[in-house]
Amino acid sequence: LLNQRRQLWDKFNREFALTPKEVKLTSPDEELLSRIVEIMEEHIMDSEFNVNKMCEMVNLSHMHFIRKVKQLTGKKPVELLKTYRLKRAKDLLRQNKANISEVAYMVGYDLPNSFSRAFKKIYGLSPSEYVESLQHGDSKIGEIAP
Repeated sequence: LLNQRRQLWDKFNREFALTPKEVKLTSPDEELLSRIVEIMEEHIMDSEFNVNKMCEMVNLSHMHFIRKVKQLTGKKPVELLKTYRLKRAKDLLRQNKANISEVAYMVGYDLPNSFSRAFKKIYGLSPSEYVESLQHGDSKIGEIAP
């Protein structure tokens, strides 16, 4: 009986070694960036969503938020939000399931003209030129940065 108990004890000790779960540590900066992306994703359709609202949601002062985002991304928060919206717009246009005005509203632009100007400024093509280039299979233009 003692021998069996000893064997059981040895077996469970070998198989169920007390090892803690792997914990992934993230720096406060990584957490902040993740939170910012999460917030932008949640509010991408909201045309009234802006940097001030982002500051409130991450509980940082306006100046501290601007400095921190610039330090981590190299961009001002307003540029970051604009770039995020336009990247999403580019993806939506590539899917070709909504017209340009609908895409503009989907990414938080009230005025399609404003959206078109911002898109052209970043990508060098208007949204309609971009869609047309995709339809003609111009792969170079389809991969425009950023």
